[in-house]
Amino acid sequence: MADLNDLKLSDEPIADVDYATMPTGIGSVIIPPQPGIYEFELPPSAVIFNCFALDDSDPKQGQRISAVLRDAAALKNVSLGNLYNAQFSNRTRVINFKSGAVTVSDLAMLLKAVDANLEGANNAAYAQALVNSGGSHFLAENKLTAACNPKRDIYKDSKQVAGQKGCGKKWSSDPYTPKTGPAVIALPKDEGGFVTRLTCDVCGAEIRAFGNLQGFRHV
Repeated sequence: MADLNDLKLSDEPIADVDYATMPTGIGSVIIPPQPGIYEFELPPSAVIFNCFALDDSDPKQGQRISAVLRDAAALKNVSLGNLYNAQFSNRTRVINFKSGAVTVSDLAMLLKAVDANLEGANNAAYAQALVNSGGSHFLAENKLTAACNPKRDIYKDSKQVAGQKGCGKKWSSDPYTPKTGPAVIALPKDEGGFVTRLTCDVCGAEIRAFGNLQGFRHV
């Protein structure tokens, strides 16, 4: 190794460096942590402002939005000191409690956990409330889920197999049997806990487990 002054660097321009068009982050795989309750920190408000997308997964609910907090905009897992990819939608679902059924959305529960001021009940209000909450901390429980997606071509040997769709099998760190459809089975374990990569024993697809946050609450 040499002292920088001894390298006699040329002033020849490097054509492939253009900060104006360079992305702020390149898509990366962030391995989710094992199931448990962790403290998270939202990214800064300026970052959140550019992280919204329309959620059209349930047309019956009309227009909904998702906050896609990934890569350069990922949550910070304060408990572990690393990053966590997440996505929060204001698409609602019904959760049954002993006291009765409650209609909720992940985004609404997150906003409540950070004491956000939700001024209105439309998409713009939800988005602005999350933007205003930039940097806030909250607690949430992480679970692991994995699925052999029947709508996407599978991967084998790290290569996509054109035309071969997933078989539909599902795994979770918290297995259950839904009211309709096949059971969601337990993720396999190794010496480190639940695995985050596995091979489907039905169709041979390479599967990756993802984190799923629930149980949002105040720090």
